[in-house]
Amino acid sequence: MSGKFRAKSIETNKWVYGYYLYIEETNRHYILTGKLKSYPVDTVHDHLTVQGFEWTEVDGNTVCSIVIDLLNDGDTHEEIYEGDIVEITLTQIEDKLLFERNKIVGYIVYDYTIGIYYLKGNFMKFSEWMYNEYKVIGNVFDNKNMLERIYNVF
Repeated sequence: MSGKFRAKSIETNKWVYGYYLYIEETNRHYILTGKLKSYPVDTVHDHLTVQGFEWTEVDGNTVCSIVIDLLNDGDTHEEIYEGDIVEITLTQIEDKLLFERNKIVGYIVYDYTIGIYYLKGNFMKFSEWMYNEYKVIGNVFDNKNMLERIYNVF
């Protein structure tokens, strides 16, 4: 896989960002951050180090690909990943009253059968609406209760 990814570090349980690497022989998942790090050459000579790219072992269940890399209003930079909970503000087309709310909330999912990302949530069809703005308000890993309690998505 190529592109930018994020996943939760096994050691710190914090999000790390970079390139994803899966090593099948050991069944381990890593994010290569692109930062340089000093690594010991061996366990006996801990004062001897070599420079290399930082590898962080991550929980494979939390690996998410970047979906959108936005520049909102020419100022604000925002990235949206798989699993992000997104609030979308809608604008109605042709003055049709199709939706009682002007906002929908869902989470980003990748459909491997047809190869597209889509928003999954508890809302009506909104094909006649235009998306004006959207913002990430959480993710399914850190905020499961948000979806279950407020939007009944799961």
